[in-house]
Amino acid sequence: MHFTSSAQFMSFLLSPPANIQDSIVKEELLLFGAPVMEQLWFARNQLIHEGKEFCSDKSLQVVRNKFQELRFVFSSVSLVNPRRVNVNWVRPKQGSIKINCDAPVGSNHSFIALVARNLRGDLVFALLKRVETNFPLQAEAEAINCASRVAAGHGLARFVIESDAKTCIEALLFPSDEVHWRISVIFTHTLNWATQIQFLGFRWSPREGNKAAHVLASWCFKNNFSGCFVEGSTPSVVLNVILAEQAHFGPL
Repeated sequence: MHFTSSAQFMSFLLSPPANIQDSIVKEELLLFGAPVMEQLWFARNQLIHEGKEFCSDKSLQVVRNKFQELRFVFSSVSLVNPRRVNVNWVRPKQGSIKINCDAPVGSNHSFIALVARNLRGDLVFALLKRVETNFPLQAEAEAINCASRVAAGHGLARFVIESDAKTCIEALLFPSDEVHWRISVIFTHTLNWATQIQFLGFRWSPREGNKAAHVLASWCFKNNFSGCFVEGSTPSVVLNVILAEQAHFGPL
C-alpha cells in the first residue's frame, strides 16, 4: 500500500478499509501506526539536524518494539475495573527470557547487575560488571545496553529487558532529541543490538518487581565482585529472592 502524504496515512489509520471489520485488528492497526508516525518524525529530525542517514531496518525494529510495548500496556489495563499496578516480578511469556537490570553507583565507579530468568522464574544466568561512571543515569543505561548485547549473543529469539530506571526505558521506547547526551550514544548501540534479535522488548518495572537484580547489584558492590553466576552458584541473598518470587506466582 502506498501513501502520498501523512494526512492520507492518518486517514487510513482512523478509517480503515471496509474489508477490515475486526475491532481488535482496527485497534492494533492504530497502535502500530502511532509509533510509525513518531519514528518517521524522529528520523526526519535526525537527518535534517544531525545529518544522520535513515536506516529502515533500525527504524522498523524500534517501531516493532514500541508496538509490542503499547499492546502489552493496553492489554493489561482494565477500564471497567482498574486495578493496582502489579509490583511483583512478572514472568516472561513461553519461549522468552527476561533480563532484569540494576546499577548501584559509588563515588568513583558503578557496578551493573543482570539477572536472566525463564518462564518458571528459574535463573538462566546472572552477570556482574564494573563500569567507570558515577553518574546514575549513565550506569543504568550501561546495564540495559549490556543486557542487550548479551541477549544478541545468546542465540534465542525473544528477550525482555526490564529496569526500574524509568527515564532510560522511556528514552528507548520514545527516542527524541531531548534524551540526555550521556545516554543517547549508549542507546544508539542498544538499538543496534536490538536489530539482531527477533523480538527484544524494553519494560519499566517498579523497584519491587526488579528486586533480584537490585539485591544482586548491592551484593556485588559490597563485595567488589565482577563475574557470572549460573543456577547453583548464586549468592544466597539473591536465591532467596528468586525462591520467594517463585512461591508467589506458584507452579505453571
